[in-house]
Amino acid sequence: MECKLPSAEDVQRSQFEGEKSLPDIGTIRHIMVPTDLTKESEEAIKFGVHLAGVYKAHLTLLHVYQEPYYTIEYVLGPQPCEPAQNERTCCRNALEWIVENVKKEYADCGFEFREGVPCEEIVRAAKDLNVDLVILSTHIYNWLTRLALGCDAERIIHNAPCPILVLKANV
Repeated sequence: MECKLPSAEDVQRSQFEGEKSLPDIGTIRHIMVPTDLTKESEEAIKFGVHLAGVYKAHLTLLHVYQEPYYTIEYVLGPQPCEPAQNERTCCRNALEWIVENVKKEYADCGFEFREGVPCEEIVRAAKDLNVDLVILSTHIYNWLTRLALGCDAERIIHNAPCPILVLKANV
């Protein structure tokens, strides 16, 4: 039995009932790059800047702050200077610094700072901001870490309202 792939014309026409057409690449007007402020995220940001320039799209850099499960307040009680608040402020400042540097190369760039579970907030932001493409970076974890934490990229891919481009972490 021979397996025949559809031609480009067949895909473009998409006249068959129930068949979804591929998104028109010209409709990419808003690209979002989530960043966890790590080295791996830098590559995704660079790629996002490049693609945004090619398509003249707005670029949004997103950071989702997730408060640690066990903060010092949990053990010692309320503290005069909340470490989680300091960490949150540092993360926001780091994101703003990255955006200012990106704007030197690509002016149509903004940022979104959210709090919560990263994979949920990334999907929510993609919906709220009408994003056309999300560019994710991956991390290399050992099997035990993946088993314990799961894979955010996989959850995002399954729930996102738009195409996702996943960049492989440098090995």
